[in-house]
Amino acid sequence: MKSCRYIKGIDELLKKLPENCQYWYKFSKIISLNYGKEFDYEKSFDYVDCIDMVLTDWERKYKINIKLIDIVGEMSFSICNGFFSGLEIVYHEFYDYRRYEFTSFEQDIYFEVWCRDISVKLIEE
Repeated sequence: MKSCRYIKGIDELLKKLPENCQYWYKFSKIISLNYGKEFDYEKSFDYVDCIDMVLTDWERKYKINIKLIDIVGEMSFSICNGFFSGLEIVYHEFYDYRRYEFTSFEQDIYFEVWCRDISVKLIEE
């Protein structure tokens, strides 16, 4: 997470999470995953595809809302598990438009999604 300084909300998230939870792979349970279109007032002035998901750790102590904005790519997974591992978010500085790569290395799940922006927020209850 610490290498993802371009993600909106990452600094606030890192302030609230303990040091041992500041790794994407710690959040390997999907609580919710929503796909939809939203109007983009900032860049394209058109509707863009978005994914909004809530992830939690195995103890369900911390929950993170992740929003992927203006996405392309593929997702597939076995609905029997509801978890994944190896979550990785890579920022490609020299790409022109969709600079974030959102991937996973779990066998039962396949994420290879590219997006223009990502925002994260800790869900506090």
